[in-house]
Amino acid sequence: MNPRPIKPAGRPLRGTVQVPGDKSIAHRALILGHLAEGGLRVTNLPDGADILATKACLAALGRQSTLPCGDSGTTMRLLMGVLAGTEGEAVLVGGDSLSRRPMARVAEPLLAMGAQVTLSPAGTAPVLVRGRRPLKPLRWRLSVPSAQVKSAVLLAALSADGETVVEDPFGTRDHTERLLSWLAPGIVERDGALVRLRPAPLKGGRSFAVPADPSSAAFFAAAAALVEGSEVSLPGVCVNPTRLGFFEVLRGMGARVELSALRESAGEPVADITVGWAPLRAARVPAGKVPALVDEIPLLAVVASSARGTTRLEGLAELRLKESDRLAGTAAALRALGGEARVDGDALEVRGPTPLRGASVETLGDHRLAMAFSAAALAAQGESALSDAACADKSYPAFFRDLAALRG
Repeated sequence: MNPRPIKPAGRPLRGTVQVPGDKSIAHRALILGHLAEGGLRVTNLPDGADILATKACLAALGRQSTLPCGDSGTTMRLLMGVLAGTEGEAVLVGGDSLSRRPMARVAEPLLAMGAQVTLSPAGTAPVLVRGRRPLKPLRWRLSVPSAQVKSAVLLAALSADGETVVEDPFGTRDHTERLLSWLAPGIVERDGALVRLRPAPLKGGRSFAVPADPSSAAFFAAAAALVEGSEVSLPGVCVNPTRLGFFEVLRGMGARVELSALRESAGEPVADITVGWAPLRAARVPAGKVPALVDEIPLLAVVASSARGTTRLEGLAELRLKESDRLAGTAAALRALGGEARVDGDALEVRGPTPLRGASVETLGDHRLAMAFSAAALAAQGESALSDAACADKSYPAFFRDLAALRG
């Protein structure tokens, strides 16, 4: 594919960007709407490839035995939980990237609940699920910080014949629990790290507007923090505490981050966010804070290149198992632009401030890398070129259009 050229901003970025609906919430709203009595009318859905995969799989449930998940890990892992509690069988298949990602972490608790789950010899897709109803209730402790595993167990637990308890010591995102509580008050009880679910009917017949995606909003927030004199407004963003890690770290580094007009939508807190440029200082992000900003690690590394001192991001082993080895890819792309970055085990260190220079950047076909280094290119001296920038369509097809509008 032809590299996409990105020119420096040349002047402060100012304006308002209405980013798409949150991808994580949208997956869950579609799936729970499918399971709820009376359905659920979901609006403000993002139109990326991942959400289209979930919609296609839900439309095919019960009609065909092979469900194509594209490269959407959320689609595959959450539907494993749904299928576990559904009589019959189906095969979940994925694209090249998804077919390399681990699925045993999801299969293990579902097997313990009584479903039959068969993976490839490598523990990856294709995934054959033979469900049963009812499933056995379960007490399960997450061994990795994965909201997808937690959600798969909770979705399966809707078909169990007793209470299921999931222990989440990592504090992963809780969108599934919030939507379940909205559809069936009292179905979920949260007690510290424990999430208890007692099966109950989900009452649909309502509408839900998906709030704007904080992970998508973060790219424009980072651009504002990188380009001197900038100020960007981001209306209607989900400000769930499990998703605000990037904005909290950005504020701690010295950027102006303001939340206003706080409100709620189907159990999710929503606010308007304004981010403005200010001199930045380095930060340390320990492993315990990573679940709340795991999707924004490449972007945070980019911001760190403009911060005074050495920023250290820890506990990043999970990034090696994303659409690419996102840890190595981030360090390599930042170095290509003249930044100082090194991988130290499962940590990443970035030294700044380091002036970035235009360069060719390898995105590895990873949408998070493509968008993060588009923001970096705005602050660089000279034009950059991003390989396979079209991979941004996975989560944000209009990203480059919105970036161009912000630049004026």
